[in-house]
Amino acid sequence: MAPTHSPGAGDRRIAFVEAAVPVFNRFGFRRASLTDLTAGAQTTGTSVYRHFASKEDLLAEVVRYGTASVRELVEATLAGTQSPDAKLRKFQVGLASLSVEKRAYGAVIHREIRNLDDPVAKDLRGDWHAIVGVLAELLAELRPEWSIWDAELMARVQFAIAASPSYTRKLRVPATKQRKITLRALQAATSSDCLVPQQRRPAPAVRDVAAFREHATTRAAILSCATRLFGECGFHNTGLEDIAEAAGVTVPTVYAYFKDKAALLIAGQLPGTGWLQASITNALSADTSSRERLLMAVRSYAEFGVRNTSLVAVLSHELQDIPDEETGRFGQKSYIGDLAGLLRADRPGIDASHASALVRAALGVVNEITRTRRYLGRPTLIDELAGLSARVIGS
Repeated sequence: MAPTHSPGAGDRRIAFVEAAVPVFNRFGFRRASLTDLTAGAQTTGTSVYRHFASKEDLLAEVVRYGTASVRELVEATLAGTQSPDAKLRKFQVGLASLSVEKRAYGAVIHREIRNLDDPVAKDLRGDWHAIVGVLAELLAELRPEWSIWDAELMARVQFAIAASPSYTRKLRVPATKQRKITLRALQAATSSDCLVPQQRRPAPAVRDVAAFREHATTRAAILSCATRLFGECGFHNTGLEDIAEAAGVTVPTVYAYFKDKAALLIAGQLPGTGWLQASITNALSADTSSRERLLMAVRSYAEFGVRNTSLVAVLSHELQDIPDEETGRFGQKSYIGDLAGLLRADRPGIDASHASALVRAALGVVNEITRTRRYLGRPTLIDELAGLSARVIGS
């Protein structure tokens, strides 16, 4: 059924969008039911089809609406005759406010767009690239030593920091305080000298899975291919046939090792959560200062992200459809809590919620940049992400 547009339809569409975004954020596109998506709009579930052709159409409008809010901020703050520095300060204040006022949108835009048809997703990604490009031009003007490639990376860092509050179900700090935390993190990143100026280099070639299969067990090959495909294409957009083909086996062979696709997802991410906990243990046991232990853990995550891009994408984007107790997501929450504990040991004046907000912002920077393949060709990327994360977490 095609959507219709009557007088007042625009307001009703916005009401549906505002009601849907926290549901998409919490449950993901696949698990979000029509009843939940429309409950906040105070209307019956089927009435949504008067305005949207499908759930996919509603998700696309959520992404458009969230993107438009950022575009309006960019246009309002970066135009005019003010100095580049004044424009950036104004933009960062606005972005920090938007990250709280439109908090749920960040994760939905970053995580759920892959559930849309390719032409729609391509157009929406193009809108984001254009926004990133405008901010990058301003940053390159402010920092003439940076190439546009460097400036684009920093622009994405800004949006990753702003999106970080959306990856928790509830704000653990008052909205006013969260805005201040986000603003200081945004400013700490752009004022740093962590980026090594350089021209764009090609991303490294995708791992040769055929060569890997020659030296791996069948189970390891299946698991490696599944994790890579889940990270690149998404859990729901990857079929067992795709995994079997990539691993050079048949679908029955996949079933011989894993009972279903969810079992593959769970098995693939468990080494990641184990690695994260081991890195915290190493930092806690180091015979050094609290600051050095914190920096050890931060650098360890940056290295983990650069060397395990597909696994990071799975850990940050693909576990919503599996119960926490099965995925080991409690291990991830424990990691954030432990890292926040290291931060509080170094900065005893901040409380646990404040520390967790900074940790999520720092990890969000690594997650965003490492899942953007265009930056993986930077030979200094681990050092840069470690430095940026340290500046954010210390802001």
